[in-house]
Amino acid sequence: MSRRLNRSFIPWVAAHFLEFWYWYLGAIGSLYMLHRLQTQLPTEVKKITDIAQVQGELPQAPVGLFLLIALGILVFRTLSRLLFFTPARYQQKFLRTEMLELLEQSPPARYASWNDGQLYQVLFNDFNNLRAFIGFALLQVGNVIVAGWVMIPRLNQADSSLWPAFIPMGLSVLVFSILTAVFQKYSKRAMDAQGQVQNHVIESYSAKSTVKNYHREESFINRFKELSQFELSLFFKSSVGFAFSVPMIRLGLGASLLWGAWILRAQGKGASELVFFAGYL
Repeated sequence: MSRRLNRSFIPWVAAHFLEFWYWYLGAIGSLYMLHRLQTQLPTEVKKITDIAQVQGELPQAPVGLFLLIALGILVFRTLSRLLFFTPARYQQKFLRTEMLELLEQSPPARYASWNDGQLYQVLFNDFNNLRAFIGFALLQVGNVIVAGWVMIPRLNQADSSLWPAFIPMGLSVLVFSILTAVFQKYSKRAMDAQGQVQNHVIESYSAKSTVKNYHREESFINRFKELSQFELSLFFKSSVGFAFSVPMIRLGLGASLLWGAWILRAQGKGASELVFFAGYL
């Protein structure tokens, strides 16, 4: 069997799915049930609102049904996360084990220019990025696909005229994705800079026993200031993207909700349809 580390990216992802296919089958099933239950909530709330509009008062709510739906959402949401994240953790463990075995077999000259702290930091960040991709990123892709599979037909059946109201939400997600991709490089560089600061502190502490006075320590202090300032500047740049991208989702959500309300008002529809649309949104 070839090592996982010897595979290029696409074959590595394909082999990962073949190795853990039963985990992902269960994860997709859990996402399907999750979105079926989540789309059931707006429908049930709409029924109660329709009855209230006709009778002039709130009817007896099916509390037991809502509790069952909430419990089902909690169970299948948790299951979907566990079934996506657990294979990613296993994959990270296998890759780390293979990497340690290869490092033990490699001549020291191959990585002599790296100190132990830097080598660990680089490998640790790389493995974390792979785990995040194979776990969290694929979970979100599965969420989008299954949500569309479940929700699009049901919304078409209920009221297809509401689709234009989803445009602001879609645009905000697009802008969010672009900003995240642009500023991701600063996050990666900030993590590397953090490793350099930590390594400098470790090396300075180890050398302290041979340094006899402050003037000889001053070079260590000045270097620490430079590295620390560099790390802080990168952290600030990466935070700028985060600060602007996260509110975009809320802005798109609010704009879509207002657009949907305007469409429903123009059609002469009432609060029950708005509650239904808000649930889907």
